[in-house]
This record gives sequence, C-alpha cells and structure tokens, in this order.
Amino acid sequence: MLLLFQYSGTRDKRFRSYAIGATLLGFVVSGLHLLLTLSESYRYVGAYLTGLLFLPFILIYISAEKWMCLPKPIRRVSAVVWNNRLVGQTVALFMVAVIFFLSSLGWTSDEFGGVMSATSGLNCNASQLIPTTTTKSVIIFDLDKRFYSPVRGSDSRCINLDRYSRPIYIFLCVLLAMLSCSVFNLLNTTVKFCTVAGIMLITVIGLFVSPMGNALDVRDAAVDYCANHCAADLTATKWHVIAVFALFVILITAHGHRIESMLRLDFLWKMQANDEKDEMEKLQAYNKTLVLNILPAHVADHFLHIERRNEDLYSELCEDACIMFAKITNFSEFYVELEANNEGVECLRLLNEILADFDEMLSEDRFNTIEKIKTIGECYMAASGLTAATADHVQFRHVAQLADYAMAIREQLITVNEHSYNSFTLRIGLSMGPVVAGVIGAKKPQYDIWGNSVNISSRMESTGVPDKIQVTEEVFKVLEPLGYTFQARGSVQVKGKGLMTTYFLTGKSD
Repeated sequence: MLLLFQYSGTRDKRFRSYAIGATLLGFVVSGLHLLLTLSESYRYVGAYLTGLLFLPFILIYISAEKWMCLPKPIRRVSAVVWNNRLVGQTVALFMVAVIFFLSSLGWTSDEFGGVMSATSGLNCNASQLIPTTTTKSVIIFDLDKRFYSPVRGSDSRCINLDRYSRPIYIFLCVLLAMLSCSVFNLLNTTVKFCTVAGIMLITVIGLFVSPMGNALDVRDAAVDYCANHCAADLTATKWHVIAVFALFVILITAHGHRIESMLRLDFLWKMQANDEKDEMEKLQAYNKTLVLNILPAHVADHFLHIERRNEDLYSELCEDACIMFAKITNFSEFYVELEANNEGVECLRLLNEILADFDEMLSEDRFNTIEKIKTIGECYMAASGLTAATADHVQFRHVAQLADYAMAIREQLITVNEHSYNSFTLRIGLSMGPVVAGVIGAKKPQYDIWGNSVNISSRMESTGVPDKIQVTEEVFKVLEPLGYTFQARGSVQVKGKGLMTTYFLTGKSD
C-alpha cells in the first residue's frame, strides 16, 4: 500500500508531451469533421472554436510551470498538475472529453437527414429478392461512385452512392478520441478502460438514435438494392462499427496494461536503485566517520578524494607549529587492580572520561586550529598550526589557541576532581617550531608529527611541575605581547639540550 501511494505521487515528466499529442489529435478530429460536413460546417463553428480554444489553453496551463516570466501564483497552480497525480489525471480526462465532444458534433447533421427521402425508391421488395447461399458483409468504407448491375442497369439513383458512406467516417472519428486516451500514460488501466468503454457506449447509443445512425440504415438498404441484387444477406453497417469500437477498447486496454506494467516496474527499479544509493551513501558516511576518528580531516580528504598510488606517503612540513604534551601525573598511583574496581577497569573508565572531555573541547570553534595527535597512556598530545589554513605566521593565533586549550583542560580536570573526589594534576609542556606531519603504516595507519620541537615539548612536560604549564622561550616571546602572563622559572637542565630558559604560563590578562 505504501509503494502504491509513493507511485501515485511520482511526477510524470512527459505529461506536457502527452498534452501536445492530445491537442494535435483534437485539431485532426476538427479538420476531418469540417471536411465531412462541409456544407453545414457553419453550424458548428462556435462549438469547434470553443473546443479548440480549450485544448491550447490546457496545454499552456500545463507548461506554465517552467515559464519564469509568469507570476509565481500561476506557476504554482501549474505545478499542482505535475506534482499531484490525481489532478493530472483529471486534466487528462478533461482533454479526452473535449476531443470526444469535437468528434461527436456531426452526429446531428441534417446533411444526411434527407437521405431516406432521396432514396425512397431504392428499397427491395419480396419480388426482387434473389436467393443466395452465401452471406456478404457490407463494404463500410469507400464504394465505387457508380453501380451497374444486370438487374438495375444504370439507375441514376444509384449514382454517387458513396455520398452515403460519410456517416461511417463521422462515427469512426470517435476512434481518435479513444486514441487520445491512450496517449496519457499517467492514466491507469482501469481509468482507460472505463473511459474508452464509456465513449463506446455513448457512440453505440448515438448509432441507434441520431440522424447519422438512421442514415446508415438507409445506406445499407441502398447498397442492397444497387449493388447486391436485393439478396438481403448483408450485415448491418452498425454492427461493423460496433465491432471496430469493441476491438479498439480491447486494444487500448491491453496497451494501457502493458504501459502501466512497464511504468510500475520502472518505478520499482528506481526505488531499488535509490535504496541502494542511500545505503551506499550511509556506508560511505560511516566509513568516512571511522577514517576521521583515526586521521585528521585534511589528511582523510587526501586519502579519500585524491587519486594516488598505494605506495604514496602523506607528509607535510609545518613551520611554526605549536606542540603540547599534557600528563596526568598521579594517575599511576590511582590505578590499582582490585576486585572492588573490576580489576582496574573502573580506573580506566575514569581515564577515558577525562580524555573524552579533552577531545570534546576540541570541537569548539575557539580551538579550531588544534589537532589531537595521540594519547600515550595518561599522556595527551596535541598540536596546532599543522596546515596552511590553520597556521598564522604573523599573529600566531594557533599558538594562542593551544595555550588557551592547555589552561582549559587544566580547569576541566579540576571539575572532574570535584565530581570524582580525586586530586589529579596535569603537568603540561609547550614548545613551537618546525615539524614534519605524516601518516605511517599501510594497515592501521597512524598520523604523527616528528621534529626537534616535538622532543623539546616532551622535555617541557617531563621536566615541568604538576599543575603548571611550562613553555619554551620561543613560546614566551610569541604569547607575552598578546597579553598572556608568565612566571620565569630560569634555566632548566634538559636531556639532550643542556640548559634551557623556561617559563610557567600563569594566565591571560583581560
């Protein structure tokens, strides 16, 4: 039921083409009628003009949606025909009704009303009947203009008998109205059958009650007298016309069923393709999320969107990068494996919550230049200015952001201590300088940074003081003009570097 509702709501992009075809059929029907009732065409001029004006008006109404020169209310009303299948079917049926109206105008023509009086003497009587063993069918289309038979000779009343064949063509014009119904693919099989069956029913009634139908009976009698030697074995033309209409009803219904089956199958294929596309997009988004959890966004884009060979490595030289190491100094004392804490699992759960809070803070806009590198046990490593977009070589905004972040995670740990009744402290080290960023490993790739500045930052953390942020002299020179406050620590012996002058970052002035 849901699929049927969705199918009913689909937009038929070829609706305008259907309307154009139906409009052309309407003009063809009107032209044929004018030719067949030429002597009385003036009586139907008003009706023809009315019908022929309706069809182009509907066509313009359907096409108005894409005409940007028209006011929005008109285009909005036109869009309803395209987006609402029920409204579109109603418009299509109205166009079929207009074409059927045009095809039935000649039924009341007086041109054939006087045929009975003109051929009153062409009736066969019992003395004129010629027995025959075969049953002949009347010729419902063109007859020879003159009939000469051994019995009738060249009766002047039999001359131009083809004039009485015009009623047949008048009725057969209704077939074009039926054909216009088959033009609209948005009409389902049931609607098409009911429409063409209704047209046939009205036409059959017209065959028996209209003056045009009476003219067919007179024509049959005249043909029997002039061409069949009064054999009286002719099948009435009316039944031939009814048989043709019944055949058209069957063919149009079968054609409609075939078209509808193809459209429904095409709809199901499109639905399946869309579902598969959605699943593929969801899977792609999920995979990208996994990659983004492993690699920074700019690195993930490099591997996902740029054509490369498998052996190509990603590396980038970053000038003036700022690196931070932050370690929870007394976590090792807190961690014990006891039955009460599920063999240390609860300790690790608390550590995960602390580091998760640090990660969540990185999603804030004020820290948009900072990238988490990795965690090593209870040590948290991050850096800023690793891309051309995030590095500021003039005002060193990325260095200031990392300093703010260092102070922020220290305050966050104080909040954790208040809720968990612990006394964790952070020992933080900051340095800046050139580094090389890259990805190593074909499986389980790891994004990391290398360089002398990374080693110095690690030494700033290891030689630091709990609850303090120790920075190098380069960081001090960059941040001090920006309003950050420091406490000079003096010279510190750093492994592999000798004595280095360091400072403690104490805050930022308003």
